[in-house]
Amino acid sequence: MLSLLHTIHDQTSHRIKDTEKALIYQQICLDPGITRKRIVTDLKLRPTTVSNMVAELIDQGMVYEGELQSNGRKGRPEIRLYMNPDYLVGVAVYIVSKQLKAVLLNLKGDILAENSINVSLQMGNDDLMRLLVELIIPLKEKTPESSKFIGVGLSFFGNFNKIRQELIFSMRWPNIKNFSFGKLGERLNSEVLVSTSLEAKLNHLLMYENEYQEGGTLLYHWGYGIGATYAMNGVILESTPGYIMEAGHVAVDLHNETVCRCGGIGCLETEAALWALLPELSKAYPGVPENENDFRPFYLEHHLGESEIIRKAAKALAQSLATLYQILHPERIILLSPFLMDEGIYAYVKEQFYRRTSPYTHDDVTFLLLQPEFRGEIYGSTASLFKNRLQKELTVQD
Repeated sequence: MLSLLHTIHDQTSHRIKDTEKALIYQQICLDPGITRKRIVTDLKLRPTTVSNMVAELIDQGMVYEGELQSNGRKGRPEIRLYMNPDYLVGVAVYIVSKQLKAVLLNLKGDILAENSINVSLQMGNDDLMRLLVELIIPLKEKTPESSKFIGVGLSFFGNFNKIRQELIFSMRWPNIKNFSFGKLGERLNSEVLVSTSLEAKLNHLLMYENEYQEGGTLLYHWGYGIGATYAMNGVILESTPGYIMEAGHVAVDLHNETVCRCGGIGCLETEAALWALLPELSKAYPGVPENENDFRPFYLEHHLGESEIIRKAAKALAQSLATLYQILHPERIILLSPFLMDEGIYAYVKEQFYRRTSPYTHDDVTFLLLQPEFRGEIYGSTASLFKNRLQKELTVQD
């Protein structure tokens, strides 16, 4: 986020001096201890402009003055400048296994406090509302006295209607229907933004990997459920109602009459998702865990990747990837999966993918594998909250 401050006013009605203020603030953020004189030199701005903007940033509390810097020559020592990382803070809520987790984080992405609550797979709308309030309020109350609380970013698994700000359905919580995040915002007296977990993860990657700003990026998750999201030239694909890229709920075998948890027939998840594989896996490997964090070490320790159950699932998964590739032709496919931590299965999925796609396109795609511990959704879900507030704070006060 801090490295993108120079673009904070893009696509807004702004003035040159607003851009100058954002540039000066970015320079202070990225070069702690910089002096006014250095800013003038680096940004090629007038000394009076820098002096006035820095004074305003200090008055707002966004920047503070530190120690004097002496260059060893005669003349007045320069004062070093630093950003106040706690000027803005927000809460990110995300899911790990059977827990709802939340963190209070600042502008630098430092985690100031955290909280977690175990949740039941059978909970309903009222339960989720109560648990989210119990999870978030204690963190909001830990906002430093001099900080400004900007809101809550949530990243969940499920189908969302972003127009109505509702969680329509989640396979993890089948009893939840049309859960209102608008009402949650009212309960918290705070702005609430919601995205899918994969959208939040991809949003984080797009901010910090410059090459992802060009061409197509497909992020694909294969775990307890299956899902995907896609960005073109740094912009995540969206639909009018908000739900999109339901890769796990596309039928891959017309002869498969298995009813999916979504209510559809023969979805990919019925053939490859962990929840669907568990009954058969448990017969051969008693005690196999159902959550992804515990499943990964069990999977590797027991060499489940060698089983025909997993290889069959991997083949169906590769077909899904190939279909999406033939439609979207992304430059990069980023995979997130406990199954693919097995090098043999990872190689097998890529081999099956290449068999199902045109050879002349193979040089145009790159595969990347994220570690299961990747928690980019923490930052991706709150990025818009910080950006929207910084646009206001970095507008010159008249």
